Amino acid sequence: MQAALPAYAVPRFVRINKDFEYTPTHKIKKLSLKTQGFNPDEVKDLVYVLLPDQDQYQPLTAEIHTKIKANAFRF
Repeated sequence: MQAALPAYAVPRFVRINKDFEYTPTHKIKKLSLKTQGFNPDEVKDLVYVLLPDQDQYQPLTAEIHTKIKANAFRF
């Protein structure tokens, strides 16, 4: 993605979801996804993060999540 997109458009977090919850009109329910965010304690799916000065996504761990919340990384 970094080669095809400008730096501001490259997603920092990628969540791999096997199935979505849908409304009766076949739209994806996004509110629960937004409230869960990227917290590994709440998200059951795989979440990958692209840390600053890295060129590959890595799995989001509780340790990395704590560092992100403590502003150890500048996004």
